[in-house]
Amino acid sequence: MRESELVNAFQAAFLKRCPACGQDLPMSASECSGCGGDLPREEESAPLSFLHQAGLESLRPDSSEGSTNLRTLRRCLEGVQKQTMSLVEYLDQVGEVYDEVTNNLELLTSPIIVESLKEQDDSLVAIHGRAVAALQAFQAGCELMMGYAGDKDFSPAEQGLQQVELALAEVDESELSASEALAEIE
Repeated sequence: MRESELVNAFQAAFLKRCPACGQDLPMSASECSGCGGDLPREEESAPLSFLHQAGLESLRPDSSEGSTNLRTLRRCLEGVQKQTMSLVEYLDQVGEVYDEVTNNLELLTSPIIVESLKEQDDSLVAIHGRAVAALQAFQAGCELMMGYAGDKDFSPAEQGLQQVELALAEVDESELSASEALAEIE
């Protein structure tokens, strides 16, 4: 799930976990707001830490085709077109993808990550903005797909899938930008 990898990368970039209670906190925090315990300080700068912790240097821009969610959505569209999938099953599976994307979007736009972005380089802020926009487009594509009513007009599902494919291409470009940012830092 390529879109989840990017969300996880941003979480790793801007959050650290309290070793005592497990609460997620901004990288700049010196003590835990949950338990009051002292937090270890990071030795390296946030952008370098972000890219190494998240493993973005290994991501490749050519793998949106490998997205589990994209395969699921394609299978759903094909299923209703060939009448091998019921409308209920279609809506359930598309809804599951929608819920996952919505959760990823909520994580990426969480106050703690948005606040941490204020301390980061403009290039990382731009990558974050592109990632958020791509996930919003992905979410909107799922909404279009859920507009399919079970009749012979497959256009809502087809248009929604097309929007998801374009959004995933943008996710891949954001991942490439993050990889390029790492190369510039090193």
